[in-house]
Amino acid sequence: MEVYGEEIKFRTGHTIMDSVEIHNCSQIDTFKAALRFESAGTLHSSVTNSAIHNGYSWGLYVKSSANIHIKDNIFFHFRPIGVGVLSSKNITFDNNLVGGIVQRTTLDATKDLVDKMGGVSICAYYGADPACKDIKVRNNIVAGAGYCGFCMPGHDCGDYSGKYSGNVAHSIRGVKSGHGLFMKEAPGQSCTEFSDFKAYKCYYNGAFMYPGAKQGKMTRMTVVDNRQGMGGMIVNKASEYEMDLVDLTFRDIKVYGEYGNPDCPQNGEGGYCIKTKKFGFFSAVGTYKGKDHHIGTSSPLPPHKIKSMSSWGTRVELYNVHFINWKTETEMGMPSRAFELHPWGSDLIPMHEFYDTKFINVQEKALGYFFEPPQGWAIIKDCGEWPCTAPKNTYFSFVNTKFEKGRPSFGTANF
Repeated sequence: MEVYGEEIKFRTGHTIMDSVEIHNCSQIDTFKAALRFESAGTLHSSVTNSAIHNGYSWGLYVKSSANIHIKDNIFFHFRPIGVGVLSSKNITFDNNLVGGIVQRTTLDATKDLVDKMGGVSICAYYGADPACKDIKVRNNIVAGAGYCGFCMPGHDCGDYSGKYSGNVAHSIRGVKSGHGLFMKEAPGQSCTEFSDFKAYKCYYNGAFMYPGAKQGKMTRMTVVDNRQGMGGMIVNKASEYEMDLVDLTFRDIKVYGEYGNPDCPQNGEGGYCIKTKKFGFFSAVGTYKGKDHHIGTSSPLPPHKIKSMSSWGTRVELYNVHFINWKTETEMGMPSRAFELHPWGSDLIPMHEFYDTKFINVQEKALGYFFEPPQGWAIIKDCGEWPCTAPKNTYFSFVNTKFEKGRPSFGTANF
């Protein structure tokens, strides 16, 4: 906009950028990213085949903009967000690599505050974003980022058009966090879903959902060698006693144990060494309250830590889930299980219904583990002098189960 006396003129333009390098840009502790589109909402723009790398703030910032195509680019070594889209429409982010997203060193915060981080943040940074429309995020890789690989809402249930398909996250770790995917619902969704996603070597969950919608679904996913595999929670206070309305569904999922890449390369001399127990799936729960996509204080972390009263009537269904290559111990001698109870599930764990499950090369004692309630759960204001007893009131039902390359002594089709 330009003003000439009493006359106002609006100028429009667009950006077509191909095979360009942007190096050492972005302004520290601001939203002035290395590449920024703000209020660019008229003509079409595109950024393709380019390398944007090494800056002290965001790599890509898209706000209140439209009609932008970002494809076949590399965004490397930014902080604390690699790629962020806010309040925009008709944005396509396709076949890009985002990596090396680290925490700011200049954050002036108390010990309770943490940086809001992430590899790719779509319509999530400030919470629910109703201005976001027609966003496509597909075929991207986030390799090495803090907090989450992808923080974003799911698509409408049953929409398999591929708008969010083909994404991969690995090596995700932050302050008390590390989720390949952290999925919530978009504004107005009663059923939200994420599909065709893969994650490996994430410090906590390869994929995690925590919607406030009535239904949350994960479909056609593969998670490999993550510390706590995958799982889900759902906000359910208003419909607490209506089990047919509130549902978490996992369908066509493959959950792998350790798979090749060591946790302590070169006997701990390879730059990092992580010794921790691992499991592939943790029991889902319903809670009265949820959490923001980007959490700015340390107490609620990790995102799947329960900080609210559990709700009663949540249904959990798993169809055609394959647990593959699970041994009783990791290569570092730590416990390893195909599934385990929620590590903070003290109040209530709903019934889990497993259908057409396959256990492939799973050792008997690595099948699952129901632990005793820890003494630390004995809090006067919560459960009194005795630990809360959810683990003692847990029911998993398996129907039409198959075992390959080993069968436990109790292994039957239905148990």
